[in-house]
Amino acid sequence: MDKKAKKKMETARCQLLIDWGTFGSLITYLEPVEAPNYRAIMGTDGEHIYYNPEIVKETDLDELVGVNAHEVLHAALGHIWRQEDRDDRKWSAAEDYVTNLLVKQQFSIPDYGLYDRKYEGMSVEEVYEELPDQPDQPPQCPQCGSENLRGEIVEKVGPNKYKVKVRCQDCGYEWETVGEIKEGNGSSEDGEGIPMDWRTIDDHDEWEEAEGQGSGGGQEETEGQEKTGGSGKEQDGKGTAETGEPGASPRDLEEEWKRRTARVAQSAKAQGELPAGLERLVKDLLYPRVSWRNQLRRYVTSMGKESADWKRPNRKFLKSGFYFPTLKSERLEVAFAVDTSGSISDDDLRDFMSEVKGALDSFPSYKVRLLACDAKVHTKVTAERSEDFDDFIDEIRGAGGTDFRPVFDELENEPVKALVYLTDGRGTFPDEIPHFDTLWVIDNRDVEPPWGKVIRLAA
Repeated sequence: MDKKAKKKMETARCQLLIDWGTFGSLITYLEPVEAPNYRAIMGTDGEHIYYNPEIVKETDLDELVGVNAHEVLHAALGHIWRQEDRDDRKWSAAEDYVTNLLVKQQFSIPDYGLYDRKYEGMSVEEVYEELPDQPDQPPQCPQCGSENLRGEIVEKVGPNKYKVKVRCQDCGYEWETVGEIKEGNGSSEDGEGIPMDWRTIDDHDEWEEAEGQGSGGGQEETEGQEKTGGSGKEQDGKGTAETGEPGASPRDLEEEWKRRTARVAQSAKAQGELPAGLERLVKDLLYPRVSWRNQLRRYVTSMGKESADWKRPNRKFLKSGFYFPTLKSERLEVAFAVDTSGSISDDDLRDFMSEVKGALDSFPSYKVRLLACDAKVHTKVTAERSEDFDDFIDEIRGAGGTDFRPVFDELENEPVKALVYLTDGRGTFPDEIPHFDTLWVIDNRDVEPPWGKVIRLAA
């Protein structure tokens, strides 16, 4: 145990409690754990704050307070569990933009932290939609191949071009490069930044265990899976909390943090201590505003896969002397079911099918099973072109009770990748989880399916 680093962390946490008042009390739910091999200054899994003692000792105390606040907001605003199937690096950048805007209202952050005022007042999901897609291959250290890099602008060498000094945080290798600044992809207040991959203040690797198991996850932990910060010691040098208690499940931890945040935010607001900008973000956490249309489109398009055909070289690169494969898109086979018990309005149904068609238009080929069901399946259409969706809507009938099982029975032997079910959620669910992925699009907040992912139509 590094006593100097521990003392500095304790001082920073106490200062956060003083400066942030009631809301700052959330820091007490995150137990500090020394992590000598941690690649970043800190990281959290929603139960602990892991910190690298060497980096902590090198960091200014004011910035250390800010990074602790940064970790609190990751847990308090549910960033750890809200990612769903979004791109890791793009999501990390989005939540750091939101978090740092809040932190910098009162505290300091390291100069490499992502910061852009154009994202003020936006939720993480909204920022994510605004950010451009990142290239598949992030910058790497030429010495050791690490992606854990930190850049510092040396000088401007041309229009939107800067010389940058880059340091690998893992092996210490340094070099200079010249790159173009992309607007909003940096840390300064005017939107300019360093031509590096989206650089987050902390390490988000702790979130991998919660991915897919928080909001809309529905996945069970595999037997023998280690929990970060449990009673045993991890092998990567992160250390462990001496609690003697097993870690909470990701779903339980997510719900507990929602309760904590709502309770503390209400108390802080009553005392006039709620940090500016947090009230709306807390509401977004409890009642997400992200368009269900965007979520549905992203889910459908994520099911498409491309495979590499090395027998057919890509002609675009072949002319330059490079042999790359041609990418082939697989035929998409999914199913969409509609609850026709009378709870779904005609407008919602047409909006739903319109978004489905729009998402499928991005695929060169698809075969979609469309089913309408109340207590039994009474309309079935196989769609391979846009007009088939209109035929399906015209043929829909029924207004009886709700039973989801007939749809799953119908698809039991079908080679579908996923089922998207539009319903009010009030019905009889199958006893067994199917072989395909399931997404429930539900028009209320009162029902929670026993498994599968969920999109709230009212969001």
